[in-house]
Amino acid sequence: MNTSIIKSLSFCLFVLFIGGCSTFHEVKPNEQGSFVSLAEQVKVRDYVIVKMKDDSRHKFRIEQITDTQLVGKDVSVEIADIKELTIKEAEVAKTLTNVGVTWFIVSLIVIACCFVPGAG
Repeated sequence: MNTSIIKSLSFCLFVLFIGGCSTFHEVKPNEQGSFVSLAEQVKVRDYVIVKMKDDSRHKFRIEQITDTQLVGKDVSVEIADIKELTIKEAEVAKTLTNVGVTWFIVSLIVIACCFVPGAG
């Protein structure tokens, strides 16, 4: 089998494994419509997408949480000015399933190309 094909398939598998699967979890404001209790729902190192009341958007990984702000690299947002907040969460089970299925498919291709007469 051509080594460039194997390298390409390996690279695709690697990208799939590193990228993994993730879902987005929307954080709801409290009954008064504010995110004052936000520290209970987010944590340092969470990757968040924040839509502000002025409709600006920020995407960042939280480095610090204070009583009034979420702080990331080169960005800090006032909790009182948040309109919507979404947390990106990794889905380990989906990632493992994707990798397993991909390995299975790659294995079938390799077997078909290397061991089945006339296929490769």
